[in-house]
Amino acid sequence: MKLTQNIVKGLAMGLVAGVLQVQTSLALEGAGASPSAPESGHNPGVPWPATDALGRQLPLEAQVGPPRRDRFVGMFYFLTHSEGVDMRAPGGGPYDVSKILARDPDALKHPDSPRWGPIGVSEYWGEPLYGYYRSDDPWVLRRHAQLLADAGVDVLIFDTTNARTYPEIYLELCRVFSEVRREGGRTPQIAFMVHTQAGETAAKIYHRLYQPGLYRALWFYWHGKPLMICDPKAASPELKRFFTLRAAHWPFTLTNTPYAWYWEAPYPQPYGYTENPKQPEEVNVSVAQNLRRRDGKVTNMSNGDARGRSFHDGREDRAAGAVNFGYNFQEQWQRAFELHPPFVMVTGWNEWTAGRWGKPGGPIVFVDQFDEEFSRDIEPMRGGHGDNYYWQLVANVRRFKGVPALPEASAPKTIRIAGSFHQWDDVAPEFCDYLGETASRNFDGVAGLHYINHTGRNDLVAFKVARDSKDVYFYARTRRAMTPPGTNWMWLLIDSDHDSTNGWEGYDFIVNRTLGPGGKTWLERNEGNWH
Repeated sequence: MKLTQNIVKGLAMGLVAGVLQVQTSLALEGAGASPSAPESGHNPGVPWPATDALGRQLPLEAQVGPPRRDRFVGMFYFLTHSEGVDMRAPGGGPYDVSKILARDPDALKHPDSPRWGPIGVSEYWGEPLYGYYRSDDPWVLRRHAQLLADAGVDVLIFDTTNARTYPEIYLELCRVFSEVRREGGRTPQIAFMVHTQAGETAAKIYHRLYQPGLYRALWFYWHGKPLMICDPKAASPELKRFFTLRAAHWPFTLTNTPYAWYWEAPYPQPYGYTENPKQPEEVNVSVAQNLRRRDGKVTNMSNGDARGRSFHDGREDRAAGAVNFGYNFQEQWQRAFELHPPFVMVTGWNEWTAGRWGKPGGPIVFVDQFDEEFSRDIEPMRGGHGDNYYWQLVANVRRFKGVPALPEASAPKTIRIAGSFHQWDDVAPEFCDYLGETASRNFDGVAGLHYINHTGRNDLVAFKVARDSKDVYFYARTRRAMTPPGTNWMWLLIDSDHDSTNGWEGYDFIVNRTLGPGGKTWLERNEGNWH
């Protein structure tokens, strides 16, 4: 950004074990209280305001009301995306359809092109923000826990519908989630969906996880028992006694279904119910659907006739940039608001890949994912729509189930920089960050890739701001002794006018970007873009 510099004057900084923290974000927890595991599976999310790249602002408690404890949001979470992709595309890296089409827009007409992977190999529809990671990368799993918990997601529903259960993945996720909770963080609960060989698959999960009582604190309960989305007719008496069971319903027939839950459906979506056909229990909300535009029948995402991210009002929106807005996703959420069931299942997260099918020389077939438009993952991507769908998720979860109120700021107070840190005891709110975010990453990705990140330095614990008629004071507390100053070290960005259209991404000032001699630092004012 273009900056003007002044040595800090009139901006007092309280120091505790570490100095200033760069960013506060939605990942911060509630005021004055340590985050904790949701009670009975209910997760209220966090209240903080945010604005996405399109200028859409998150609704706050005044607009959507306080948390409703009778409403729950589940996220269809995929354990499989690193399966079948351990092959490199020409030039290195896994096969990525969006990149293939960017290099050759006519690639679909050339099924034998070396740009495509072999038949049966899984290919990415786009590049994840965290790279082409393996599903058991603990560095990534920790960030999934934070993003989804902060969004207000109550439970992850693992996709084990193809008779594979992936215990090496879900047990590592449970380990990481439990670690986050021990550190005071919040995570969603867990449940499973089975379909092919439903009874046998459910039994495998039961005997591996539930019967021995592993990670009991993470189990999601529905009507007093752990939830398993499994056809009750396929379940053994033992499973029927232990679980609340619901069948997984495929969108081949589009009717309201008793004791069965949808994972995908066209707008206006049918719903699952229990005893009263007029009382919805569950409705699905998906980003896009491999269902035909004209009649809602199942098709392939690569056929060109599916309902992509830009589909709404019965047609595919072909305006430039339409994929960024999530029109299909929003239309599906509108149906959930009309039905107001107790449970909304969202599709989905971590669904980055789909197998390439078809015959040699024949048309290329991708069933569940294809490219940026014809895919249904909410997790942020590198490039493209970025994190727009994540913020859209947060906004709609709040509209569906409410959000905590923003904590009130304490009265003005003058802080003596040389005084005791006890001066800060009654300053509110206190923004509590997740712990462990500075842990290094050193883990294999797919297709022979390896990811290394050792940039984490100061693990922020809490942050406060005080003010009087003249000065603003900032307090930061780190988990361990502060590291020595260095490049990109402990920045503080300040939006002083609440105007996101000026400054850099709305931030007008930065502290600590430039370090002076003798322990001095600079307060710099933005005069344009980042430079």
